[in-house]
Amino acid sequence: MSRDLHASTATELQTDAIAAFMMVKMELGNDGDGNSQDIFLNSTSQTFTYSSDTYQGVGGLGTISAVEEGTDFANRPMSLELSGVDVTLVSTALNINYQNKPVTIMLGVLDDEDAFIGTPTIIFKGKIDTMSVEIGDNSKISVRCTSDLADWERPSDGRYTDEDQQARFAGDLGLQFTNQAAEKEIFFGRPTP
Repeated sequence: MSRDLHASTATELQTDAIAAFMMVKMELGNDGDGNSQDIFLNSTSQTFTYSSDTYQGVGGLGTISAVEEGTDFANRPMSLELSGVDVTLVSTALNINYQNKPVTIMLGVLDDEDAFIGTPTIIFKGKIDTMSVEIGDNSKISVRCTSDLADWERPSDGRYTDEDQQARFAGDLGLQFTNQAAEKEIFFGRPTP
């Protein structure tokens, strides 16, 4: 179980009748007119507000692959699939630059009166890798997400030099002596000659 489970959520999970649900937050940014295109969905048939974001209920229309964990620093992608979605959601998926946008998947709990309990627990946080849309009688959006560990597999395009630092952050003096330090002989544990 999660190490940072909210106290009221942990209490509710100990009762006989619990209703757990998934929440998906895709931070897609703004369109050209400044309108937010972020997508907030949950796996119930209700709409919830959490942290000033409104999570639209999609009922049993979606599936989320299992979240894999491990002890190594390996990328473990996962996939989301929504079928029978609203036309406006399909339109957003078709017309947005989604690659490398943040996605968060959380587990929430409802009480016996279907009220939202506590704080949801984050079970996956990463970035959108690919998104495909099938349009038809039953429209479907499939999203493949990668964990943040996927960045470890990418080579760095920067150098630890003053020139590279100045190109990225003009005026920053944090690496100004890097060239001098590269060939510097260091006398550790004994007096200098």
